[in-house]
Amino acid sequence: MLLIDASGQTAGSGRATIAPGTRSTRVSIAPRTLAPGEYDLRVRARSAATSAVSNASVRIVVSAGSGGSGALFFRRGPATGNREVAAADPRFRRSETLRVVVPASPSTAPAGAWLLDRTGKPLAIPITPSIVDEPDGSRWLNAQAALAPLAPGDYLLELRGVADGVEQRTLVPFRVIS
Repeated sequence: MLLIDASGQTAGSGRATIAPGTRSTRVSIAPRTLAPGEYDLRVRARSAATSAVSNASVRIVVSAGSGGSGALFFRRGPATGNREVAAADPRFRRSETLRVVVPASPSTAPAGAWLLDRTGKPLAIPITPSIVDEPDGSRWLNAQAALAPLAPGDYLLELRGVADGVEQRTLVPFRVIS
């Protein structure tokens, strides 16, 4: 995987081996700091079994803000062999545990996490936020929820962190389907 800047120079790269049958993965790009601007992310995959090569490219924009945005979903349950796996689909089953991580700055401290119904009212399901420092240098605000007590429907996971005296609030939507 290559990250190419506007001048055509390589700004970062990453490499991973993905085991056969894996449905999702996460690859880190080094270096961790990038100048604001537009980049071209180029991904090349080669099948070990057939040596067939697949290429894809997508344009991304890195903003001038200090923190990241977005959320990563993970699921654990009977369908995953009770192992935690990355999830691209925000639909989950009641038999699963949901874990959500959002980017955090080096000074972020957890300030709370709540499970909200579709009208924004807090539910009486305990959620404990924490900070996760990954070996690749990334830092994440983390929250986990057992979904068994929930009925099928739409929900929000609210995560709050405090960085340099400023509270940051992230709302992450997901759906329980059965």
